[in-house]
Amino acid sequence: MTPSILGQATLQALKCLKESGETSFEKLTATLLSLLIGFPIRLCKSRYQAGTAAVADPAEIPVAIEDKRYQTGSLDLRDLEGELAAATRTYPDIQLWVLATTVEVNPFQEQALRNTGESLGLAVLILDSAAARPQLPEIELIVALCASAPDETLNAISTPEWLHAKLRVNMPPIDVVRAELETIRALPRFTEWLNRFRAELTDLPLWSLVTNVVTCDKPLKSPSCADSRRRRRHDLWDRF
Repeated sequence: MTPSILGQATLQALKCLKESGETSFEKLTATLLSLLIGFPIRLCKSRYQAGTAAVADPAEIPVAIEDKRYQTGSLDLRDLEGELAAATRTYPDIQLWVLATTVEVNPFQEQALRNTGESLGLAVLILDSAAARPQLPEIELIVALCASAPDETLNAISTPEWLHAKLRVNMPPIDVVRAELETIRALPRFTEWLNRFRAELTDLPLWSLVTNVVTCDKPLKSPSCADSRRRRRHDLWDRF
């Protein structure tokens, strides 16, 4: 495997997964991100999916995920901005919206999404087929995520129930994907990238607030307000 093609088999394997459901691309990304942050991430029920496929418990970490498992082509910016706005309406306590996709989000789209998120008071993090710069310039971001937990990735792509009925014929050999993931994990700066990415997921104001509440002996100045926020976050969590 040369650097120019390293990760392509893994990316192709992701494109062969079902789009949504308990055995799907959505579920895999939720599992991988959950392992990174150390908190559960659950898929949303279909009627609550407005701009969000999965959500972490907002009482623990305010992160929402939207997934786009495409074969080729580009994403529709207007649709993405609409989904971003819908996510903030449905889950008002989220602070980070993660877009996980198998195609590349171009720089204009990425900046537009970040601007839209900023206007909504929401950070935007994109996991696509662009390079994981600067640490892994030859590796796609979504592939690097798969390499963070190769066993979970390999289990998903090798289980028939996870595969799309029409696209499974395009699945690359599992041994090739396994070799790719092992090679990526062995890259000199992979751990550096992983730590930086984990920080992007967890260095959020509300994450710090919750952590301080758990570890601090002194009560918050306005406990009734804090309790109200927690109750509201738990109400949202109970929806899915």
